Amino acid sequence: MTTPTRPVWSGLWEQPGEWVRDAVCAEVGMPDVWFPTADKDTFSIQIAKRICRRCPVRDQCRDYALRHEAGYQRYGVYGGMSPAERRKYADRLESS
Repeated sequence: MTTPTRPVWSGLWEQPGEWVRDAVCAEVGMPDVWFPTADKDTFSIQIAKRICRRCPVRDQCRDYALRHEAGYQRYGVYGGMSPAERRKYADRLESS
């Protein structure tokens, strides 16, 4: 088993792949939940995470956000993780 590495941003913005068609969030009509006004909006973040838990493409979503962390994806819940959680996850990947 190999240790996952942090997806690296190529410097170019990319469209999400076909995996977005299977994303549970695409079926939920609550855009404010995915992009709360602050990391401290724990209610919205918890709702988004609960929805993400049942998503079949959660890992692809998280990796997409990590590849674009320097840009727009540094905000919002992606792959069931808040921006702060993604930063910690990425730091763990880099240190392993």
